[in-house]
Amino acid sequence: MRSLLLVTAVLAFVGCNGGQPRIYRVAIDDTSIKPVSVAQCWLDASSAQQGNLGLFTNYFSESEWVIWGGVQGVEYLDLGEMEWTLGNSQSIKNYGIIQGKERAFTGSRNWEEVVSGPNPSGDMVNYYTHRFLTSVTVSFDNYSFSPTGGIDLRSEYVCVPNSTNCPQTPLRTSCNGSLSFVARLIDAENVAPVNNNPTSGEK
Repeated sequence: MRSLLLVTAVLAFVGCNGGQPRIYRVAIDDTSIKPVSVAQCWLDASSAQQGNLGLFTNYFSESEWVIWGGVQGVEYLDLGEMEWTLGNSQSIKNYGIIQGKERAFTGSRNWEEVVSGPNPSGDMVNYYTHRFLTSVTVSFDNYSFSPTGGIDLRSEYVCVPNSTNCPQTPLRTSCNGSLSFVARLIDAENVAPVNNNPTSGEK
């Protein structure tokens, strides 16, 4: 899978850039996931071959990212609202600001959905459980004027039987994907207006 991302990110670091955020414009080449050609990513393996029809050329996704520094080398990356779908796997979403260190940021979510119903005696029982794990890892090669990096995507699914066996046809598949990006630093004025006589709210 090969992809290129055009991204705008804002980077903020303690002791770097005066402690103010930096802004990057970034481009994402998502041709590696449009379409996904890995058979295991699909419930029907033939979909992997059909997906090879109608490939995109020279089209990229773009976004704005913000990165700022915390304490003891911790950094925070805001990807905004981003979502990826790899084949028939559970969609991978960004749920908020991702914490990281040393130019690498990983955010993950795992959850389960229990399918229940009555047993032959009429009592409510858990039939089986769908378990999901999705993660996003963003890595910068450097924090230069025009850095490069990668986005690793992961979507895992498993069905766990309880009182009954799982369905023969899985609800989802498991699939991984990788994207690359190139960013460009955007100059911005770090100016915050200050009111020396703020309104107190009193009459």
